[in-house]
Amino acid sequence: IQTGVDCALGLVKFLRDANVPPGASVGTISAAASLEDAVKDAEFVFEAVFESVEVKQKVFGEIEALCRPDAILCTNTSSLSVTEIASKLKTPERMIAAHFIGPAHLVPLVELCPGNASGPGAAPKVHVFLTSCGKKPIFMKKEIDGFIAARLQAALYRECMHLVQSGVADVDAIDSAVVNGFGRRLNQIGPFTVADCAGVDLVQGTHARFFPQL
Repeated sequence: IQTGVDCALGLVKFLRDANVPPGASVGTISAAASLEDAVKDAEFVFEAVFESVEVKQKVFGEIEALCRPDAILCTNTSSLSVTEIASKLKTPERMIAAHFIGPAHLVPLVELCPGNASGPGAAPKVHVFLTSCGKKPIFMKKEIDGFIAARLQAALYRECMHLVQSGVADVDAIDSAVVNGFGRRLNQIGPFTVADCAGVDLVQGTHARFFPQL
């Protein structure tokens, strides 16, 4: 445990020395040598252990016994079932997924996904807390493998691979098309807003020509 604590504190020092924007809360990070010390007074507990249902169930079972009865439990998974992870808990209604997109200190998005047993108040409380921290949380209505961001990235990656394998362009050209093209636009407005600005009829007409090939 102490090795992990030392590693975490080293990361804090790195962030402090790496041109972290003024006002960032690097100085408020503290380390704990035991799970009990880490969670006993917490209102929100965010887990980011190895991506295994069994491992996460074990960790959350220990957390549930040590934390406050009103603490909200959040798993950082984006590939495992929140419902399954929470199924071993005595209080599954207080668990949701809060998936941070890495690198989390640079990317503001957090995907909030409920499980089947999640209570209606859990996600809104996490949303308020994360917003106060400067994050940009979004609500998901139900579980799906990969959540939102990873599925969108996978769809793009699948088409990138297809273009390379079909001999349309090489890797550098495709990377450049994203980085120097629509990637810059998507940093400011999402795909539905782009379609609305360009005209939905125009976008649908253009896409109709090649959607069957995708």
